[in-house]
Amino acid sequence: MKYLTLSLIILLLIFVSLRLPGLTLPYHQDEWKTVQGVKLGATGASGLYHPPLTQLLYRAGYRLVGPSHLRLLPFIFSIISALLLWLIIKRRFSWKVASVCLFIYASSFYSVWSSLMVDTDGAILPAIFLLVVFTYDQARSASGRWRYFWWGVTLISLLTGWLVKLSFIIVLATLLLDFIIGHSRGIKKKQLIYGSLAFVGTVVVFVVSIFVIHLIYPAFSTKGMIDHAMSFVNFTNRNYLQIVVQALKAVMYLSPLLILPLFYLDRSIFTKLRLFFIFFGLGLVFYFVLFDFSAGALDKYLMFTVVSLSIISGAIIGVNLKSVSRLNLWLGSLLGVIFSISLFGLNFLAHDLIPLYPKTDWFVRAITGHWFFLNPFTGGSGPLGFYVSFLFIVLAFLISFGFILFGYFRPRWRPGMLISVLLIGLIYNGVFIEELVYGRINGSAPEVLHEALSFIADNKEIKQVITYNDIGAFELTALNKYGGRFYAAPQFEQSHIERFAAFSGEYLVVNIPLLYQAGFYGKFFSSCQTIFETRSDRIEAKVYHCPS
Repeated sequence: MKYLTLSLIILLLIFVSLRLPGLTLPYHQDEWKTVQGVKLGATGASGLYHPPLTQLLYRAGYRLVGPSHLRLLPFIFSIISALLLWLIIKRRFSWKVASVCLFIYASSFYSVWSSLMVDTDGAILPAIFLLVVFTYDQARSASGRWRYFWWGVTLISLLTGWLVKLSFIIVLATLLLDFIIGHSRGIKKKQLIYGSLAFVGTVVVFVVSIFVIHLIYPAFSTKGMIDHAMSFVNFTNRNYLQIVVQALKAVMYLSPLLILPLFYLDRSIFTKLRLFFIFFGLGLVFYFVLFDFSAGALDKYLMFTVVSLSIISGAIIGVNLKSVSRLNLWLGSLLGVIFSISLFGLNFLAHDLIPLYPKTDWFVRAITGHWFFLNPFTGGSGPLGFYVSFLFIVLAFLISFGFILFGYFRPRWRPGMLISVLLIGLIYNGVFIEELVYGRINGSAPEVLHEALSFIADNKEIKQVITYNDIGAFELTALNKYGGRFYAAPQFEQSHIERFAAFSGEYLVVNIPLLYQAGFYGKFFSSCQTIFETRSDRIEAKVYHCPS
């Protein structure tokens, strides 16, 4: 008991310490919209399009900590997720396996960013999902009155998740499928009918609850929520290239550590974690097939994968390391340390900077092996932007895959190979976390943004600023100098040509991703006057004065 408590405390301290420095990161794009939506909701307008609990939760956070510190809300929910994850896996396996799963969840970059993102997908929904799983496990094992109690709490938890975001219907479907599969041999026709009626009844309760809450909380717009949801129904004009790019980015965020151990999955682990596999599969169908998120921040929605993969990969590693031999331990550690240090060193070699558009340049370099370039990571809900060596990313995956493949064909060496992959994964995720928060290898976008905003705030002649990728929108709005945004995507170019011609004022360009210098934007800003510039390694910020 003593070691169990101590290990949990240490893991939670690691979890918290990796996230605390990121609480002060600037809001970006959809995050800023969320903050603005909460502010509008506080004045009686409907500022958000999700079910009402989303707005109510952030309104509570807004009143408690103010608009500048809303990252604290997902941060708190992420701590709840970490504790629930440990309790669930401890029950299904052991406290040692649970500790491995929590360690991987704590040290994963995607998990770190999920814990900080001002929205619902990263931390709030996973916390409620894990609460549902915890109560579901309790209900299945309880007897007597406690059984009814835990089923009631499970239903309330499901309803709570639904009232945060409509996509939580995936969790209800997950429980139903898991229950049916688990009782497929002994289920009777009468039970199937009652179960189906219970499912339909639950869905009816979910739908009715939305309309009832609208009566209690008029600021919530049911029509706005439905229209927003229906905007993602599109089966004819999907941007498949964007879907591929966003999916690849999510894979890079997940790292080799959360993906490659799946090669060692066996039936016993699958059976104990079947629910998480169902949730993972249904989520992929929801986000890639049923709805079109190519125009949205797909990498944000794919954060649902972090919990499942942390649990599955962590369980595989934990189970395989239960009986690790001394030879496996030393060999795996030695190989892991050597390759981890070598991979880390790659980040300090000379790399090219390439623009995000045209994207064909990125694909040509990736396919032809010209990997000495910095890959930009930014998104609709953040992060603001950071660079990581593409060479480092690809080789980390390839080397880890080589270790996994060797262990696959030589089972006696699997524990050692998993140790090597674990060490490489820690370095991989460590570099991503470091660049997100500090940017000491390739540059810090928050640092140059802060310097540019200080210049804009002190310059009384600057009245309105149009900002690239909506960077700094929250701060510019507070200064009453926000003049709009622009994106360098080709589909917006014609409208921006007309807009830029009519606008006379300043532009803020934190140049990540890099603007294509031979295109319209590069040529336009080359004709403007640079009135401020600053740089943090490979990331620069400029303020341009561009008269109409």
